Amino acid sequence: MIIINGRFQPFHNGHLQLLDKVRDMYPNQSICIAVIKNHSLFNSDNEFDKCVEKQFIEGRNPFSSSQTLEMINSVIKKRGYEKVFVNLIPKPSELMWPIIEALFDEERTWIIPKLSEDPNDWENLKANFYESMNDKVVRINIDKKINATDIRQAINEQRYDIVKKYVPLEVYKEIKEILKKQKNNTL
Repeated sequence: MIIINGRFQPFHNGHLQLLDKVRDMYPNQSICIAVIKNHSLFNSDNEFDKCVEKQFIEGRNPFSSSQTLEMINSVIKKRGYEKVFVNLIPKPSELMWPIIEALFDEERTWIIPKLSEDPNDWENLKANFYESMNDKVVRINIDKKINATDIRQAINEQRYDIVKKYVPLEVYKEIKEILKKQKNNTL
């Protein structure tokens, strides 16, 4: 099983670029886009677990798991991608590993973007973790100019011209709809 995982907050053109590269590399394989579900089940002193928790602090994940799934599914559907599906997974950790093994009960190849040489970079830590669990990891370079933090900031500042530039059109429409519903609920 080929797995691309992350928070996808939101799913952006860099993620789409990565998916397209993976589809080209593995044309006959099923590909899972695994959305890491935002939940805490335990406290841990493990350094990797602490790093995982930092990825889910307030403000870094403005979209719920179901909203994220909807965004990604809209892109897959619109583009007619066969053999690509979306699933939720728990935050990676040794404690949650049996769940991940149950979800993907075959040989797993994790696709991890190569963004930095910093060993403490989130993507590098994920790659090391998956390798420590005896899974295969493939690192792929993607466009570093697309940054989810900047996209989230543009959403907060209502700079939709920037958002539209960096996310697929289907995701842009989903974001606008989510924000419209949120605005109506606060009135």
